[in-house]
Amino acid sequence: YHRTRGPHTFFLKQGDVPRWGGYTVNMIHYEDAASICKAVLVGQGSDTGIYRSEVFVGCDGTPVTFQDMMHAIEESGVLPGHVEFTEKDGGDNKGKYMSNTATREQLQWSPKYSSVAAFFKQGAEDWYCRVQPTGMPHA
Repeated sequence: YHRTRGPHTFFLKQGDVPRWGGYTVNMIHYEDAASICKAVLVGQGSDTGIYRSEVFVGCDGTPVTFQDMMHAIEESGVLPGHVEFTEKDGGDNKGKYMSNTATREQLQWSPKYSSVAAFFKQGAEDWYCRVQPTGMPHA
């Protein structure tokens, strides 16, 4: 995610979302995703300076429900709109809770943005809102 990309922008466009708001997801900011990829590519934390056949988990470490994410974004006042999740029950599908503690330790990496809620609470200022895009628009 960043200020204008992620599930929050989809939900804000919808207004009323026909799904359960209690579903839990794991988020990672675009800048953090890039920095974890760089850490892997340069072999950060590796004795040999290279990783082969290893799996790393990229997330901010703060799982969040759709409802809590949208509440934090609306409360920040950074983006206009209101979202209402219309399904009242998620059944057995509660979402996913990921931990990337082993990845953080191995790569000696931590995210710049601790959570989507914290990012929006601090004003949602990042590289994407400071730099004027050139060339082709972001897909």
